[in-house]
Amino acid sequence: MKIKGYYPASLNGMNESEAEWTIETWAEMFEPYDVKHVSAALEYVVKNSTSSFPPSIGAIIQQTEIEMKRPKPFTGKVITIGTPEHKAFLEEQEKKKNGLQ
Repeated sequence: MKIKGYYPASLNGMNESEAEWTIETWAEMFEPYDVKHVSAALEYVVKNSTSSFPPSIGAIIQQTEIEMKRPKPFTGKVITIGTPEHKAFLEEQEKKKNGLQ
């Protein structure tokens, strides 16, 4: 729906069924990605585009993958090395690295 907000004419001329199909197709393409990353990517692509047409799904996915690689901001939690919390943190990071989480 953000696309419709950014580009109000983007669904003009479509009947309800076509508009639903378009929205479902886009939702399906972005399903594997976190909504925060997709939203940030969409905002970036729209802000940096000079086109009067909505961006392609591929352009948004490409930027989404860049957003996913950005370092996460420090949350303020400090873990002391050698503690059980540190061990749990390292195990969690290893699982993520190996694709287990």
